[in-house]
Amino acid sequence: MGQIKFDVPDDIEEDFRRAAMERFGYERGSLTKAGAQALREWAEMQESMGALSVPDSPVAAISGQLEHVQESSVELQESIGSQLADAYVDGRDSDGDERDGAC
Repeated sequence: MGQIKFDVPDDIEEDFRRAAMERFGYERGSLTKAGAQALREWAEMQESMGALSVPDSPVAAISGQLEHVQESSVELQESIGSQLADAYVDGRDSDGDERDGAC
């Protein structure tokens, strides 16, 4: 059995403990049962909303993300290279912020 540990505000903890004891009884394991049920229901809700749709392949996950880009990969690499070179000559770093002058 796995473990998940996280912090919650005091009022949520109190409400959860009270509800867990009322639902599952005042005995050992009631918080575990309530926590498992809460997490399962939350994950199912997220999945039904499409929030957890993870493709089987990482390639499928990014497929089509750059369809709008007209340049080839070589053209993109050349463009980035020239932008970095221009930034270096102008005294900027790759984010466009001024360098401190140290090399």
